[in-house]
Amino acid sequence: MSGITGFINRLDNCPAGQKGWREFEDMCVEILEFLFVPPLVRPIIQPRTYSGTNRRDAVFPNRNFDEKHSWGLLLRELEARLVLFEFKNYDATDIGHEEVIQTDNYLTEPMGKLAIMVCNKLPNDGAHIQ
Repeated sequence: MSGITGFINRLDNCPAGQKGWREFEDMCVEILEFLFVPPLVRPIIQPRTYSGTNRRDAVFPNRNFDEKHSWGLLLRELEARLVLFEFKNYDATDIGHEEVIQTDNYLTEPMGKLAIMVCNKLPNDGAHIQ
């Protein structure tokens, strides 16, 4: 299977929770590369922060300086030099405000102010409020 239909089918068949976390992350990276590379640069997968204590799922470098395009505007407005994608493949646990806070904590000045959470289910109201 290829293209969008293939991606959708693979995501639909991915087990939720711990059992399918690696498959979910790998598929998400593949889909994001299909959609965004180029204009973004291929991602750095699960890089550690400088201190080594935190691990981000995927970081896509943004080298689009032309503000006529969306990624260039995001670079200027949000200083989005590195676009963070965090993957949440939860089973019984809700995706709540704690996950949003954790993702926000990964955003450092050198990275910029843009992070996107890719979730296998809708986050709860607390996540949306946060």
